[in-house]
Amino acid sequence: MIDPSKKPSEPPVSTTGQRAQTGKPDLQSAGRDLKAKAGEKIHEAEDQAQEVAGQAGDYVVKLARDQKENLANKVDEYRDAAQAAVDKLHDEEHAVAADKIKWAASSLDRLSKYLRDTEPRELLQGANDFARRRPDVVFGGLFMVGLGLARFLKASNEPSRDQQSRQPYPRPALPKNGSPTPSYPPRPEVAPL
Repeated sequence: MIDPSKKPSEPPVSTTGQRAQTGKPDLQSAGRDLKAKAGEKIHEAEDQAQEVAGQAGDYVVKLARDQKENLANKVDEYRDAAQAAVDKLHDEEHAVAADKIKWAASSLDRLSKYLRDTEPRELLQGANDFARRRPDVVFGGLFMVGLGLARFLKASNEPSRDQQSRQPYPRPALPKNGSPTPSYPPRPEVAPL
């Protein structure tokens, strides 16, 4: 039985006269064990996150290299087309135009080599450096792209003249006076081409 004269801060006394065990050492060791297990799980999760991040990074780098190679191949196609135009212009004795296109073909060749020899991170850094050095060119280019996109979107929303002329006319209204002949609305005038 518990002695009511004892202070509440002291552990209770059992009926046999021995102090009852409060279980503090067991709780402390369980807390330490739980904390250690939680730490292990956190380290495992961090390791797994680093592994997944590494795999994602490898995938992004591979994708960037593949796209860079595809772009270099396209530039090579344009260079080959420009070179074919140079040959044809030389055959037709248009030397001035051939020289200008030859210069463009050599520029495309240098661009292709640059794309093949440069890592994606270096390409991105080069683009950032260019944008810092020449923001006027970057913003001017973005402005031109925006104008072209707006023009394209505006043109795709408006029906063409052919589509307008093919639209069916409204159904004729039957006369209210009982006449068997319906009256048609006037045909819209189309401007001559």
